[in-house]
Amino acid sequence: MNTIVVYNSKTGFTRQYGEWIAEELGCKAIPEKEAKKDLSAYECIIYGGWLMAGKITGLDAMKANPDMSHKKLIVYATGATDHRATEVIEKVKVDNLTPEEQEKIPFFYMESGINFKKMGFFSKSMLKMMGKSLNKKQDKTPMEEAMAKMFEKSSDHTSKDYIQPLVDYVKDL
Repeated sequence: MNTIVVYNSKTGFTRQYGEWIAEELGCKAIPEKEAKKDLSAYECIIYGGWLMAGKITGLDAMKANPDMSHKKLIVYATGATDHRATEVIEKVKVDNLTPEEQEKIPFFYMESGINFKKMGFFSKSMLKMMGKSLNKKQDKTPMEEAMAKMFEKSSDHTSKDYIQPLVDYVKDL
């Protein structure tokens, strides 16, 4: 199956995962901006976007692309949320894919991190404010404790291991 990886990356984590996936599958990985030209040559599109306020960046535009009507779409999202936070990850899936899309679009989550140096002012400020708000909160849940720590400084939790379920899925097509 002729496959391509298309990614939307701001701080480099989603790009890194896209390149790893492409390397494992022997296909090409390109930024979303380049993909707007023409996807007609590909049967399978693997789309990756980073999470902002629970939304997968660029996914709506990718789904609306007229070239996608007869393509196999596979989606991966990257974010700073721990890969074991299954309830949070399931919410990301539900918030980004309609029930019909959930039936036909495989979804994968890959833990990444936070890179304050590569973030824009708005994103950086928003995360810092969320961290301060969480730190002030009394009786934090374990998840809130972890999130408060996560927003204190840059971190990188990428692992090539996280791509394996997606790679295996595509190889089984």
